[in-house]
Amino acid sequence: MAQLRRCKNLEEVLFAPPYHALYHRTVGAGWGDRLRIAAVAGALSHLKGEVESSKGFAAFLATPKEHGQGPRVSELRFQRLMKEKELEDFYPALLRIIHLAGEKAPLSDLIRGVYNWGDPFRGDRVRRNWTFAYFNQLLDNQKP
Repeated sequence: MAQLRRCKNLEEVLFAPPYHALYHRTVGAGWGDRLRIAAVAGALSHLKGEVESSKGFAAFLATPKEHGQGPRVSELRFQRLMKEKELEDFYPALLRIIHLAGEKAPLSDLIRGVYNWGDPFRGDRVRRNWTFAYFNQLLDNQKP
């Protein structure tokens, strides 16, 4: 995993043996897109833990680290992430977001979202759903 953490972009991930091990395990499950699996492998390598969140990754980003503080990830930073449509541009921005979130995330939503980001049809749905979840959580944070 340390080798994947040192990768700065998806091209570097494609040359890392841990990525190839993951690819061979997932290809039988129908996850055959090499670049999208590389993005998942690289993103997961930056996590130090999982958090439980029934609302998903984007809502987690909008929750404060401590009561009374702002969101883990600012609106501006989140909006920049949502503007990245190409997986190659999304990946480094995602790594910054993961770092800001404390290297923790709800795994299943993160994995599905990252994998589907590169899909021309599902990617737009992920961006839309994550945007709604993020801003709904911000509004929930303001409730007394």
